[in-house]
Amino acid sequence: MLALVCYERNSTPNWNTSRCPRDRRDLLYYRARYYDQSVGRFASEDPSDFGAGTNFYNYAANDPTVFIDPLGLWHCAANVNCNFTPGLKKALDCFDKCTNSNTLVTGGVGKRSKPNSSHSKGEACDVGRNGNPKLPRDTAERCFLQCFPNGYGQEENNDPANPGTHFHFQENTAPGALPRFAPGIQPYAP
Repeated sequence: MLALVCYERNSTPNWNTSRCPRDRRDLLYYRARYYDQSVGRFASEDPSDFGAGTNFYNYAANDPTVFIDPLGLWHCAANVNCNFTPGLKKALDCFDKCTNSNTLVTGGVGKRSKPNSSHSKGEACDVGRNGNPKLPRDTAERCFLQCFPNGYGQEENNDPANPGTHFHFQENTAPGALPRFAPGIQPYAP
């Protein structure tokens, strides 16, 4: 495994984010905006505006031990594998811009009951309603249809041990199916 190590002026390794300074001002580029190490915050506002909260300059909700923020927009809950395909990452970036929010992904890559599932291939994710309380279904559905043009989406019940629902987003539909967002709330499917 290759690890990227950056050394700051005081020769202390910077392992935290795997980003190296791009210029003499020690700005780190995070694809969506620059982080200023000397100030300890982003140099520009979060493109999600108030959708990311009232602090436009924070990173991973100021809790990087629980959250990650790989693109400066959507982020993954702790212990969620977000090693998604480029197509799903692009769709999630679009979804954040459409919803004007910083979406918390609560389910990612992992084994499921069906072999070779979209989750196991990194082509699907879950967006929990409990973790995204300001995301109404109509907005999620509208933005899903805009950002996942070949995908399948649904609102689904959570595991019985965790009350509530979540949105399931797939990059592509099942073979032979049409892209859509299913009506109603679907039963829990592990």
